[in-house]
Amino acid sequence: MDPRIATYLDQLESWDPGTRRLAVAALASLQVASPEVVAALLVRLEDEAASVRGAAARALGQLQVASPEVIAALAQRVVADPDPPVAQEATSALETLLSKGT
Repeated sequence: MDPRIATYLDQLESWDPGTRRLAVAALASLQVASPEVVAALLVRLEDEAASVRGAAARALGQLQVASPEVIAALAQRVVADPDPPVAQEATSALETLLSKGT
């Protein structure tokens, strides 16, 4: 595993939401959709901080992971997230993923 990925995965466990959000963005920028990265981003879709949830939704769209698990998790954020910007990020990610096959 790329040492940068390992570092960013570790940073996802930080107590600081800003650090977690930046780690999510950094993982997306590497464009590596490994099972470990996708699993970590799915966990962050449930983060207590809206900024982290939104970044995770955006990252999953950027990584273009259209697995059933990712689609379901993003759809859940669209309908159930209490923060409208997070729901919008999830909507945008879903639109990107679902238009991939067209």
